[in-house]
Amino acid sequence: MFHLNFIVSYVLLNVVKFFAKLFILCESSKKLNIKSSQFRPRTYDILGEIALSPAEAKEYQKQYLELIETLPEVMHNIDPKLRTNISIKCSGIETKLYPESEETCVQYLKEALRPILRSAMEKKIGINLDMEQYDLKSIISRTAKELFLEEEFKRYPHFGIVVQSYLKSSKEELFGWKEYAMTRGVPITIRLVKGAYLEYEKIKSEERGWDPPVFNSKHETDIKFEENVLFLLESFPYLRSAFGTHNLRSLSFVLYHTNKKTITDFEIQMLFGMAGKYKLRLESLGYIVREYSPIGSLLPGMAYLIRRLLENTSNQGFLYQLSQGKKIDSLVKNPNKETQYGI
Repeated sequence: MFHLNFIVSYVLLNVVKFFAKLFILCESSKKLNIKSSQFRPRTYDILGEIALSPAEAKEYQKQYLELIETLPEVMHNIDPKLRTNISIKCSGIETKLYPESEETCVQYLKEALRPILRSAMEKKIGINLDMEQYDLKSIISRTAKELFLEEEFKRYPHFGIVVQSYLKSSKEELFGWKEYAMTRGVPITIRLVKGAYLEYEKIKSEERGWDPPVFNSKHETDIKFEENVLFLLESFPYLRSAFGTHNLRSLSFVLYHTNKKTITDFEIQMLFGMAGKYKLRLESLGYIVREYSPIGSLLPGMAYLIRRLLENTSNQGFLYQLSQGKKIDSLVKNPNKETQYGI
């Protein structure tokens, strides 16, 4: 039995390492090959989940600062779609994030973010604040709005934040960010995604006896995503759009309406290690694809890898359904007319 457990553990470890090589760019910023990374513009992300101690949060912050130090300075007046970008997981750089004490938490998070923002500005690198579970949304959003208005940051045009379309409040959030950008007088980049914590949010809401903040189905999320795409494009130039999706229907919807509105300042973003043929085809058509590229070792990257594996094997996922032989016509239907699985 001991030998069997050892063999199973060994096989599983090697399978995980194999997938890590597929979905993780490299182990650390010290091993980052800048030359090969310039094949596509990237948004770099330091892997890790919620920091459990101040020491862990400090180390996470340090890794971001080391990454910025490693990256070359961005050329002046570069096309925004080519600008180097870094995504920050706020719960990784600050442990004191409690929804019941928002005012205090916002102050702590701003303190943790300021050194990173300053370093990024010196090299003209874009900064994007990732959105996490719903519990932290208000803290992260409020921190961003207050921080980006501080004197040293308020004129920097390369800050952004994520909006998750699976949230019922996503349209309201976009409206708020548009008003904010108009007041600030400098554009904000919105990375529009569908969301990565759907089941988690449903479970947590059920535990607390709350109505879930997310839509009950992927179908509803797909519909809201397209509504949000249109709102973002109508909000140009106050909101700069970055669309994160591998879904062919969603991509087609984006490209059709950006062409119709003659908007060229927008981004298509996809995950490193996924949808390689899509990326090449889009690039052959003249579009620039930015890759969301995680950096980190196997242990802090486990949760990220699990999410990628679930995406690749989900029976509702576009890429999975396509690989199973489902006809393309049924996969690109208008979600308002779908009755099962969404797009």
